[in-house]
Amino acid sequence: MVNSVLLTSTLFKKLIDQGIQRGYLNDFLPTLDGESYLTKQHIQLSIQNHVMKHGRASIAELADLLNLEQSCIIQALNDINEFIKVDDLVFTSKYIDGFINQIKDRVDQTGWVSVLAQAQSISLPYAFLQTILDEKLLCNEDYIKYSTLPDLILSEEYYNKSIETIKGALEEASDKPIHIVMVDGLAKENVLKGHFRGRRERAVFEPTVYRDRQVELIFSLLEAAGYIEYETVVRHYPYMNPTDLLKKNYPNILLLDGCAATEDLVKKLEAKIQETYDTSTWLDASAWAPFVFTPADATGLLEHTMTRLTHLTSPTTSRRSLGSLADPENRLIVLESRFVTSTRYLEELIKSSTDFLNKRALSEIQQQKKTHSSKGKKHRADDKGLVLTEQEICKYLIEECGLEKSFARSVSTTLRRPMTDAFQRAIQTVYLPSSNNGSGTLLSPESQWIEALKKRQQTLLSTLHQTIVYTTQAIQIFKDESGNKSLEKYVVRVLCLEWLYNFLVLQTLSEAYDIAGVEDAVGVSEKDLENQKKISEDHQKMAIQRMLEVHSSDVQLKDLHQAALAGKKPDLFLSYFESSPPNFFKPLTENVKKQAWKDMVNSLGRLLNTCSLSESTGPSILHITSLICFEYIYHNTPFSVSGKYVPLIIRHCTPQLEAKDQSKEAKLLNDAHAMIMAHVKSKQPVDLDLLAKVKKQGQQWVSKLQDI
Repeated sequence: MVNSVLLTSTLFKKLIDQGIQRGYLNDFLPTLDGESYLTKQHIQLSIQNHVMKHGRASIAELADLLNLEQSCIIQALNDINEFIKVDDLVFTSKYIDGFINQIKDRVDQTGWVSVLAQAQSISLPYAFLQTILDEKLLCNEDYIKYSTLPDLILSEEYYNKSIETIKGALEEASDKPIHIVMVDGLAKENVLKGHFRGRRERAVFEPTVYRDRQVELIFSLLEAAGYIEYETVVRHYPYMNPTDLLKKNYPNILLLDGCAATEDLVKKLEAKIQETYDTSTWLDASAWAPFVFTPADATGLLEHTMTRLTHLTSPTTSRRSLGSLADPENRLIVLESRFVTSTRYLEELIKSSTDFLNKRALSEIQQQKKTHSSKGKKHRADDKGLVLTEQEICKYLIEECGLEKSFARSVSTTLRRPMTDAFQRAIQTVYLPSSNNGSGTLLSPESQWIEALKKRQQTLLSTLHQTIVYTTQAIQIFKDESGNKSLEKYVVRVLCLEWLYNFLVLQTLSEAYDIAGVEDAVGVSEKDLENQKKISEDHQKMAIQRMLEVHSSDVQLKDLHQAALAGKKPDLFLSYFESSPPNFFKPLTENVKKQAWKDMVNSLGRLLNTCSLSESTGPSILHITSLICFEYIYHNTPFSVSGKYVPLIIRHCTPQLEAKDQSKEAKLLNDAHAMIMAHVKSKQPVDLDLLAKVKKQGQQWVSKLQDI
């Protein structure tokens, strides 16, 4: 009989929140009211059902429907590929085809249609509708668009009839000399609605109806988007200076370097800055600005908006309009005329850097101990050399805090002084109690460093153990005898050798009394020990030989070393893992394997997302995507090998994909492999469009695997 315990809603909510925070419940998102938790699968399904039912939806509408932040909806939409996304709107293809057919019918009936009027009637972005019509309607020769009147679409029949009518009227008017004189007189007497622009024979008659319609179109575009380029104004109405035209009709318009912005766009930026301030984060105003904005335009918009905010929060004005922005203890800050953040956010960054500063301080003390052993701790803290460089801070912000490189570079300049002060305080307090020794006494800085490195080595060894076992199991899937042998050699000569090196480092750490002893035993500097990625395979081999001389009585380790150098089969390592596993190894249960597989899929997805499209990254993108493809075909089968085996993986996966009715995907991988090999061998150009398709396919597979 199973005993059950009833939990209160408060306790249950607390347990779920802790699970989410600690990464055990990655698939759950809390609603805005905090009363419910939704799975990512439920969110995607709800979005799909709503959009399929109505044909279209806005991100705000979907956020209200599910009671979630809009950012959660945007993230879910990134994983749904069946819809068309434009700005904050989502459409089905059927919906798009429907209104295209409606517009086509209207043109056929009336002879012409205004794209702007149609965009306003169905609440669609004008530029998007114009692009869709260009692709799906104007490709037909039965329809025409003038470059000077880009808002109108005409049927060819209507166009031909209109041309004949105009030609007939002109021929009749110019049939007799008296008619020409009469037309000139009517224009001068202002009987004709319009006026001449220019002098004498170069004068051009501009009908009033044309002027009014073009100006109306310009301001409709301005109001719809919140901004307009001066080039667009000139293209639609070339008879007046664009800034004069805009200022005449919109006295409050903001004139920038290459375009103009409305009051609504300024207010949207104000609201975004308010959100940035309230949530203690940062904003890249240049990225937020419309894509047509030049850097000068984005800077001008931000400066204007910040000037307004400064005025609204000054002591002489009312503080009601922007509420919390008036907090004197939390000021807005602009960096490089581009980034907006707050003093509170910067303070949080400094507070979160405590561990980083403590490690850096410990490293500094250890280094100075070697060179200035006679100095006391207080004297060391006064050393003028004890400063943090902007490069160090920037690297920490990128790698540990996850900040974008451009913002990290900018904010590191501002943080250098306060973080250096905190760093110098850390040097005075770096000797902290530690429970690692179990005695409750204080550990020396060197002992703290050794204990921290031991923990890291144990984690690394456990991960390598799983990789070796699971990759060896996955190799059995391949039915290529020579390929299997090559893969097994990789496991032994690379993965097993790396495991042996790190295991010997761990043993050395367990027996060491100080850092100098570790450096001497391993033959590697303290800095390189902290950053294992810098140690080459050849250096690892020399370090193994050096450490085995110390452990010369351990026959098992020597046998493992010989097996790794021979590089044939990993059997001896697998036997060692089973018979003499270190006490920190996890039992490789089915759940552990599933979690390792999920971690691998997520890691491959992150690696793929960070790869830019270029000739140099092409092999990496194909390597990562081929591994993702293998995981897509064989679920719960972690498999980790180098890029050398991409041809083998693709060759094996091709028939498996074809069996899943994914021949196009198989061809895509084979074409990309042929292209990259041609580039490597004969420097043929890399097709970045093909590479982009490979990357997108890998991302789609990852998305599907994450839903399992």
